[in-house]
Amino acid sequence: MRFLSASFAFTFMLGLASAASAQQMPQSQPWLQDRRFGGGIGIRAGDFELHPGVAGEVGFDSNYFQSAGKVTPDGMAVVIPAEFRPLEPNGTSFGQNGFFNEPRVGAFRFRLTPSLTLKTLGMQRKEGDGGDAQPPKVNLEATASASFNQLVAADSQYSAAVANRRFIEGDLGVSVDVLPQRPWGVGFTGNYSRTVQPVNDPAAPPGFQRSIFGVGGAVKWRPGGGLLEWDLGYNLTYVLFEDNVFSNFSSITHDVNLRGRWLFLPRTALIYSGDYGVIDYPDGGRIKPPGSPLSSLIGVNGLVTNHLAMLVMAGWKAIFFNRDSEFDSVVGTAELTWYPLPRPDLAPDAATVGLSSVTLGYRRDAQPSYLGNYVQLDGGYIKASYFLGGSLLTSLEGEFDHLQRPVSYFSNQVRQTAAFGSNNVGVTAFAEYRTSDTFAINATLRYTGSITDHVIPLENDPAVARLPYDDLSFSRFEAWLGVRWFL
Repeated sequence: MRFLSASFAFTFMLGLASAASAQQMPQSQPWLQDRRFGGGIGIRAGDFELHPGVAGEVGFDSNYFQSAGKVTPDGMAVVIPAEFRPLEPNGTSFGQNGFFNEPRVGAFRFRLTPSLTLKTLGMQRKEGDGGDAQPPKVNLEATASASFNQLVAADSQYSAAVANRRFIEGDLGVSVDVLPQRPWGVGFTGNYSRTVQPVNDPAAPPGFQRSIFGVGGAVKWRPGGGLLEWDLGYNLTYVLFEDNVFSNFSSITHDVNLRGRWLFLPRTALIYSGDYGVIDYPDGGRIKPPGSPLSSLIGVNGLVTNHLAMLVMAGWKAIFFNRDSEFDSVVGTAELTWYPLPRPDLAPDAATVGLSSVTLGYRRDAQPSYLGNYVQLDGGYIKASYFLGGSLLTSLEGEFDHLQRPVSYFSNQVRQTAAFGSNNVGVTAFAEYRTSDTFAINATLRYTGSITDHVIPLENDPAVARLPYDDLSFSRFEAWLGVRWFL
């Protein structure tokens, strides 16, 4: 059982390290990611409007478990290069012989997703209130969605393993802005999400889901009619891994943040972002030490013309840990956006539903990771969306990230792996045709992959003749076809 628990835990850890901490593109549907594309005319209910919806999709996933496609035959062994073997504190290495159990498993998938958005009346519904209508004292937006997922293995050999992956994911969120457009105000947020990520071992326990709970609040100061804005906020986040095998990675994070915006030109703003946090793993033991991220960035956000916008932010970030490696370096973002239709100002709520754009950007950042203390990424991305005639929506997102990880250790301080780098790539294409104001047909194509030759030991017992290893490379393609009803 010790061997199985260690193998499952570290296999899962590596899967999350590749998918979550590496910041690959989110896997949720585009209409849930961007509410501009999600709703329709809605239903007025007093001072609120409701936007219900439901979507059904069928698809194919070529590599659900994100496996390298390596399976070592029974009784055979693979000679592991010296640089990938475990290393004891005295410098002795072991694990020369290893094996891989990462079959590529394709699956047919079905997904049903109801959703609901409740928010205070928008400007379009207030046009009849008269010219002397006062701005609202409270703005509220609440969202809820749930996705039921059913998988059927394309290969009957893995039918039982895939059948265990029937699951429900979901999101709940609420945002309250008290006294908007006033010199002083406050804001509150709350959210919950349940995600299920694939583990690159079909024999791993089915309980690899996690729940994320978050609450936050901020005091907002807007002197000068909004030319200057400052937000001082606090957020609490609790990440709960629901299976005890993975409890080492459950965490509690406290974060204090300061945000500033000075509109020193009509269409150009100087912006600031500062954060200090404390992340603790209650059951981390010798595997996950507590840490403290600290960052400070300053930049410019502006419209160069009515069609062209830029965002440039740069600063410094450090992530301190009680032991082992720490991060301390420059971070930042550079982004250029082109709008086919002119955009007159910088206000986020000025973007109409279906506003088309093309964005090209670069980012450098670091985040706490489940493999090693942190992961550093340098990468570029492109995002494009186009809304044609109010009926055809197309979007494309692509990203390429180079990930750099420090040394990682087993709980007994045997070195698991030396510092190494890998590359993640992701591309998502989405198209939706709205046959009416309430019904749409859509299709999604997605590719994700990890490009690396690095392998990692999952066990650290020198007495084991063949250690299990994990190959971090994988390639995965998804194709979805769906229909959606919405208001």
